[in-house]
Amino acid sequence: MLKIFLKRPSDKLLKWATIVAFIVFIIMTVVFQIFPVNTNSTPYGILNFELAFSSQTIKEIFTVWNTNPIIFQEQTIGVYLDYFSYIPAYFLTLDGIILFFTRKFSGKFQKIGLIMLIIPFIAAICDIFENVGLLYMLGDRIAYIAGTGMNLVPLITSSFSVIKFLFLLIGIIFGLFEILYWVVKNKVKKT
Repeated sequence: MLKIFLKRPSDKLLKWATIVAFIVFIIMTVVFQIFPVNTNSTPYGILNFELAFSSQTIKEIFTVWNTNPIIFQEQTIGVYLDYFSYIPAYFLTLDGIILFFTRKFSGKFQKIGLIMLIIPFIAAICDIFENVGLLYMLGDRIAYIAGTGMNLVPLITSSFSVIKFLFLLIGIIFGLFEILYWVVKNKVKKT
């Protein structure tokens, strides 16, 4: 089933889609750095929120954030930017790199590369589910501040976050390994 990716999309389309996705990824990374959410004035940032795991921790975070309620609006905007630009950008960039180099190999290594295409996809799906949980908690912030928010939501959200980061790390390491292997293989051919 995954062998179709050895032919489609075309090399030219794959290259350009990966380049455009990478540019969007870089732009969004810069945007998130230039216009950081006001959490810089608090001890809690987005990673604390993503990895809270309990409604008690969410209560602590939201209580601190509530001193500057604009943080909640900025976090909500940040989650939507993540949905519509960051997730597709990192998914297409990482998958594009893996596929581009997978096509350069044959045999077992190519088969492994095709299977590894699933890794960024799983990370993106986990990121989407994580964002659903983040939006739910942001929308129900009064309940979480009062200590009555659902405890299962932070646990599930944080679990998806951990899986996302783990799969992104695996995908990045594999992509870098492919690039290094290809460089070494080509250097050996030239000598």
